[in-house]
Amino acid sequence: MTLAVLSDVTDDGVCALVSNCNALERLHLEQLPNVSDQVMTPVASNVTLRRLSLSGMHIGDNGIDRLVEEETLLTELILQSTHALSPVGVLRCTNIKSLRDLTLSYLPKIKYANIMPIFSNPLLDVHVFGMRMP
Repeated sequence: MTLAVLSDVTDDGVCALVSNCNALERLHLEQLPNVSDQVMTPVASNVTLRRLSLSGMHIGDNGIDRLVEEETLLTELILQSTHALSPVGVLRCTNIKSLRDLTLSYLPKIKYANIMPIFSNPLLDVHVFGMRMP
């Protein structure tokens, strides 16, 4: 399911959608200005969701923390142009136990050198695009 470039979509709408879709396996959220870290709790709690793509979203370190704390079953996470995310949040992605594939693309606050430890997890395939070198 894709929700993209919809200014009237809010946290409540995404939370209701994710909470009531019992067979949702893939979710792509793109440029939803009224959606915040709050949606990550129901996203993480959805037991069928395996792939989450966040593009141009205002999801930050708190959103990643919610995925970790709720012990999400995500196997793939794509973070693209997620401007609120810091290197600390990216590194926390390694604490998502089920995660096997992580794509990081055009994250303006992130330098390649600041996330080097993420590559030490042998169970996690990391793909990096448009990252600033040290």
